[in-house]
Amino acid sequence: MKALDQVPLRDVAEPELKKLTEITRLGSIIAVLDGHELVCIHKIEGPSEIRIASYIGKRSPLHATGTGKAILSQLAKEEIGRIVEIAGLPAFTPNTITTVSKLHKELARFRACGYAVDDEEHGMGIRGIAAPVFDHDGRVIAAAGVGGAVFELENRMNEVIYAVKACAANISEAIGFRAPRNQPA
Repeated sequence: MKALDQVPLRDVAEPELKKLTEITRLGSIIAVLDGHELVCIHKIEGPSEIRIASYIGKRSPLHATGTGKAILSQLAKEEIGRIVEIAGLPAFTPNTITTVSKLHKELARFRACGYAVDDEEHGMGIRGIAAPVFDHDGRVIAAAGVGGAVFELENRMNEVIYAVKACAANISEAIGFRAPRNQPA
C-alpha cells in the first residue's frame, strides 16, 4: 500500500484516459477535489474539432460538472453541506443545479448508478459523463470523465457511460481499490 501511495495518480490515469478517448472519441480528464473546487490534473484531447474548455490546473465548480458531481456523490452529507456553504450553487446556465434539495436528489441518483452527468450545466451545448475513482481505502479521490458537444453523445450514452465507468474502475484498481464482490465497480 505504501508503494501505491507513491505512484502519482496522473501517471496511473494517463493510459486509461488515452484508452477512454480512443473508445469514445471524446476528450477525457481526471480531476481531484481541492477544498471546495475541482482541479483538472490531466487531460487527453479527443479527435473532434470541438474542445471542452478544461486544461491541467483549471478549477471548476463541483455542482455543475460531471467530474465534480461524481466526487460529490461519494461524500458524506455533512461534507457536501460544508462545500456548498463555502462555494454556493451559482448558476452557469439555465440547467445548473442551484438548490441543495435538487443537488442531493441528483447525487443520490448518481451514487446509485455509479456515474454522474453534466447536462449542459456548466456550458450550453456541452455534456459530460464521469465516474468516481477510489483509493485502496475505498475513499473517493478523483473522478475520470469525458466531455463533448451534446450532439457527439446523442444515441451513444450507454456506450460512453460503460467506457467511463470502466476507465474509473481500472484507475481505482491500479491504485489498490478492490470493489466488494456483491457490488459492481
